[in-house]
Amino acid sequence: MYRIFYGRHLILAADQEDEEEVIPYELDTEFFPDLFKYLDSLNGSITVQLSESLSINILKKFFKIVKAAGGVVFNDNSEILMIFRLGKWDLPKGKLEKGEKFKYAAIREVEEECGISGLEITNKLDISYHIHFRKTWILKKTAWFKMYSIDKSDLVPQLEEGITKVEWVATDSLKPLTLDTYRSIREVLLQPGLLPE
Repeated sequence: MYRIFYGRHLILAADQEDEEEVIPYELDTEFFPDLFKYLDSLNGSITVQLSESLSINILKKFFKIVKAAGGVVFNDNSEILMIFRLGKWDLPKGKLEKGEKFKYAAIREVEEECGISGLEITNKLDISYHIHFRKTWILKKTAWFKMYSIDKSDLVPQLEEGITKVEWVATDSLKPLTLDTYRSIREVLLQPGLLPE
């Protein structure tokens, strides 16, 4: 089952009951790109339930599949590492290099984007999927890892990646539902047991 984010919208790419209010969409793979034109025409955010499951083989017909990895990093002060990129709060993440494993890419990307070191993976988190257009349609599969860092040095944003700020944010004041972030990032932060209730 795929939960695929497209901008502020969620596409449920499987037949299932969902607790959110959803709009059914009769999937015709020949005209699948029309769905994104429809979503672009909307003002608010919606959840779309496709009429049938999408396999990775079907998705490969429409999208370039890009693999990425990222980290939800905590420190001794119960703070979480956040980046500010392209006008929104985000989590550090990036594409895998050729032959690289997800967990090593996650550590490398967090180090590069935040100027931090001494990261330790403590847990594997859920995988997220999101769609965007960069000369071609891209489906990005991001593996997320919970991490811990004891690094107390100054954080350095990777400016060439459009990151203008890197900050430790207190988890007890972090409100994912009202945070100015992407819907896919909000879902990562809302994974059970990740943040204090």
